[in-house]
Amino acid sequence: MNRWVVRCLLFVLLLASVDPGGLLRARVERGANIETAVKYLLARDGMTYRETRSDGVLESMIFDWPSCSEPFQVVPAPRTFDSTTLLNAVGAPGDLHQFAYLSLASEHETRFSFFLEHLKHSTLGLIAMTPYQADGIMLMINKPQACKTMPRVDWSLAWDTAYRLKVALEPTRQQSSDAISR
Repeated sequence: MNRWVVRCLLFVLLLASVDPGGLLRARVERGANIETAVKYLLARDGMTYRETRSDGVLESMIFDWPSCSEPFQVVPAPRTFDSTTLLNAVGAPGDLHQFAYLSLASEHETRFSFFLEHLKHSTLGLIAMTPYQADGIMLMINKPQACKTMPRVDWSLAWDTAYRLKVALEPTRQQSSDAISR
């Protein structure tokens, strides 16, 4: 049999295996934005959202942890943002910083790693094969130096499509259960 015929048959099989309904659903159901997902994620881990501070460029979400006297900060920023600018604008000297984007979390922000992660999940998103929404927003997490007993957080949930949909539906569920109980 001719190689091109076999290749064409394999290509058609590949196209037929993609779920077009899943592709359309993934595009339509975006879920909550990253700020709402982070608030929900940290509330689940026992932190209390206090406020969002803005300096005109960055918006810093401030959280309280019961066993810590200083606030915990999370700053959503473009993954291409200069980390030295972020570090100078957020927190106090000696604070512990962590950068998170999709499935990567590191104490050192490396744009190239974040670029590769974005490229991988954006490409996989074209065929609905990624669990993440690669929106280009990274998180810079600032843990106060005095607070050593902070919980471990799975930051990848902030980009998880199913988690964002769950967060987006949560107020709807609460409103409908309130209406039923009345």
